[in-house]
Parts: sequence; structure tokens; C-alpha cells
Amino acid sequence: FKQALQTIREWQGRDVGVQMCLVGSKGLQFFKRLRVPIAASITHLGDRPHVADFIGTVKVMLDAYTEGRIDRLFLINAEFVNTMSQKPVVRQLLPAEVVKTAELQERWEYL
Repeated sequence: FKQALQTIREWQGRDVGVQMCLVGSKGLQFFKRLRVPIAASITHLGDRPHVADFIGTVKVMLDAYTEGRIDRLFLINAEFVNTMSQKPVVRQLLPAEVVKTAELQERWEYL
């Protein structure tokens, strides 16, 4: 949540409005108290959610981008490091970032 707050403050400091799409009850409760605009949310997914569970919530953000109501879409999540720590990660999903083709060659994996 600290990384999300920092990112929100950075954009608001640039006088940019922020909307949230929240996954999970902890995030929803935390950001409700802060009065951050919540465009969509989903809770009660269990330990092994299926991708179909996210379709409606994610579609809200994709539609907002397509309609021009938002100009960027970021994913902020905790990446598992080990049982004692998680690393916060911020990824820009839309518009997709350009990757140089030379870098792509290094990422290919063959089985």
C-alpha cells in the first residue's frame, strides 16, 4: 500500500486525477478510508482465483482507457520474494511501453 500511496501522490503532485481498481478486501478497506476514487473493485476471490473472476473489474478500466477517461493504466502489486518479504512493483500496462527488438531477442525461451 505504501508504494501505491507514493505513486498516487506523485501523480496528484502533477495535478493528475487518479482512479483505483482494487483487488482484495484489504486494499478496498484501506483506500476507502483515504477517499481515493474507486472505479471498480473485487473481493472474496479465495486462494486460487480464476481469470474469469476478474473480467468485469478489469473491463471497467479497459473501457475507461478506450473511451479516453484515463490516459494511463498501471498495475501495482507485491511480488513474492520469500515468505518473509515481498517487493512492491509498479508496471505501466497502457499504453504499452515500447520494447527495443534487440532486447526481445534476449527474452526468448525455447522448450
